[in-house]
Amino acid sequence: MNRWLILFCAFLLFAGMLIGEDLAAVEKLAAECSAGNQEACRKLADIAGNHKDESVREVAFIALIKAPKPLSTEVIAQLKKPQKIKHNDWEKNTCRALIKGIPEERWPIVISKEGVTISPLMGYSVPPGHYNLTASFSKRSHFFNMESESDISFSASLELDAVYEIYSGETGFHWNPGIRLICKGQGCASVAKNTDENWEFREAAVEKLTDQKLLAYIARDKDERVRKAAAMKLPVDHPLRRVVLASEEDARRITDQTLLADIAKSAADWRVRIAAVEKLTDQTLLADIARNNTISDVRKAAVEKLTDQALLADIFSNDEFYDVRKAAFEKLTDEGILAGIARNNKDSFFRKAAVEKLPADHQLRRIFLASVKDVAEITDQKLISEIANLANDLFARKAAVQKLTDQAMLTDIAKSAADWRVRKDAVEKLTDQALLADIAKNDKDGYIRQTAVEKLTDQALVADIARNDEHGGVRMTAVKKLTDQALLSDIARSAIDYSIRSLAVEKLTDQALLAAIARNDKKWEVRMAAVEKLTDQALLADIAWNAKDSDVRKAAARKLPADHQLRKIIMTSEEEVGKIKDQTLLADIAKSAADYVARKVAVEKLTNQALLADIARNDEYYDVRKAAVEKLTDQKVLADIARKDESVNVCKAAEKRLKELKRK
Repeated sequence: MNRWLILFCAFLLFAGMLIGEDLAAVEKLAAECSAGNQEACRKLADIAGNHKDESVREVAFIALIKAPKPLSTEVIAQLKKPQKIKHNDWEKNTCRALIKGIPEERWPIVISKEGVTISPLMGYSVPPGHYNLTASFSKRSHFFNMESESDISFSASLELDAVYEIYSGETGFHWNPGIRLICKGQGCASVAKNTDENWEFREAAVEKLTDQKLLAYIARDKDERVRKAAAMKLPVDHPLRRVVLASEEDARRITDQTLLADIAKSAADWRVRIAAVEKLTDQTLLADIARNNTISDVRKAAVEKLTDQALLADIFSNDEFYDVRKAAFEKLTDEGILAGIARNNKDSFFRKAAVEKLPADHQLRRIFLASVKDVAEITDQKLISEIANLANDLFARKAAVQKLTDQAMLTDIAKSAADWRVRKDAVEKLTDQALLADIAKNDKDGYIRQTAVEKLTDQALVADIARNDEHGGVRMTAVKKLTDQALLSDIARSAIDYSIRSLAVEKLTDQALLAAIARNDKKWEVRMAAVEKLTDQALLADIAWNAKDSDVRKAAARKLPADHQLRKIIMTSEEEVGKIKDQTLLADIAKSAADYVARKVAVEKLTNQALLADIARNDEYYDVRKAAVEKLTDQKVLADIARKDESVNVCKAAEKRLKELKRK
């Protein structure tokens, strides 16, 4: 071990010496290139593109950055050559910038609206004062690496008004990057107005604006930070500045409803907005804020002051925030609206709460609070149907379904009841085959489809569901419903799901088909199921003798009479083989015994070379094949097995046997 460590250290020392020599050569070329020697620059370009060591390539690139510009056509040609090394992003982008002839002072540039940037970037792997190239800032990403030369040529060809500069907050081995906006004129305006832009960049752009009309426009922006920055740039007496920068005290002091509404919509501080809403009484202004304000807490405060029941119902149905919807619900008093919520809302909490807000004598309260005992006393089918749909108690809903006889009402419950258990009970009471077929094929719930399948009588439809339904339980139920032997036969042969094939096999009666499946199906479970259904003794004997799978042979043999010679051969044990000397019987056991150990023992006692070769190539167990290989004398057969057998142990045994035979 020490010897290897010494060799490794020596290798590292030697490699370091080589890299040191290469760096010294690069530094010499760099000095010549800086002095204007274009041949030295060409050699640096070759090193930058093709040297195996990253540190050497980097030094070569830095020397090219410092070299007098523009670079000669020979240097550019060298940079454009296919490079053998997988370069890092700094190297690729630097190379592209040099190829395009972009001067170093133009590297820190960005096109805001296109999201394309080349910026200075200082990292620990790049010495201070040297730049990395990075594409920067799109709608969803602050910076990313450019992947093509076209990005650079596109950026370099445009006149730029807005620039983002990436800079290093620290130097050395800890890089803490920052990003700042540099813009002028229309570029600043474009960034400030772009609502898809990062708010910090927009705020920085607003700081550079002087156009009062534009500032007033931005002071109504949806982002409170940008809005505040714009308002701060407006004159002290500007009405919009007063609105955006209003305080809570200002909001409480003001009585003008229009001004309060403006503060509620545009104040930079959300708490000021709420304070303004609390002073509002104008229902039209409150409605506008409740619908459209960007801050959910402000909308909620407005909702709590609304009285319009239709508007409250609309906000309850459509606002994206739960707290706003809940506030709207709590303000609802209209019985018709509450009844609609109790009947149709998907949220059980709101259904129950809506019922509780209804008068004590309201029919819907009676339906919602119905018990199993109440259901037993009711005879009106419509009322029972409503209990099945709406009662709070699951047992009352299930009891109601059991009392229903109206098929249309049962259909409605089967398709639309909120609880799958109630829907299942309703499906079980349906008799319309077309309706059951529709549910069996199209309902989203697998358990409901399964229930519908159990009531279908159309064998072709049931077979189609058995093949194609996505739910395994539904497919199995469909197979169990099948009695048509032709359809079962098709499924047993071709269904993709082997468990479905196996289930179909269990219902088959065609002995020839069962025998074919027992021999040929890809899945062991299906083959075994087919053997279990076989009763034809000739077919069982054929499978017991010829099937490739020993488990299948054994299962077939067990179904033969106890005194059947083939059964005795296949069921022979290891101990029994040890007592047998007859080569013909041993051959039968070696080929057909279900126990692989019994086959192996039989092989070890065989002398027939042709039979041994056949077993060595074809037995399913590698231990049996290996035992046969060890008894072979045909070198050509052994060589073939050594090349082709899937077991490493058998291949090695064949190679070993070959060597033994060659030594003799």
